[in-house]
Amino acid sequence: MTERILVFKGDKVVYDSYYGKILCISGDDCFLIEDVLPVEIMGVNTVRTIYNTGDFVIRGKELWSDGEKWIIKG
Repeated sequence: MTERILVFKGDKVVYDSYYGKILCISGDDCFLIEDVLPVEIMGVNTVRTIYNTGDFVIRGKELWSDGEKWIIKG
């Protein structure tokens, strides 16, 4: 198993499959990670919303990476 690295911990981490972006928000600052495919994302203890179009949103507070996938934790 590969090592997981904490990339961001803040107020909110949101992945939207329609836009293929991860938005990280902490206080007055935020940053965006673009071009993220749905197969590159995983949610653990998160709030997930799935729309009838097949698109989905994952919300949490931490963003981790194992080098292959982005992991959002609640």
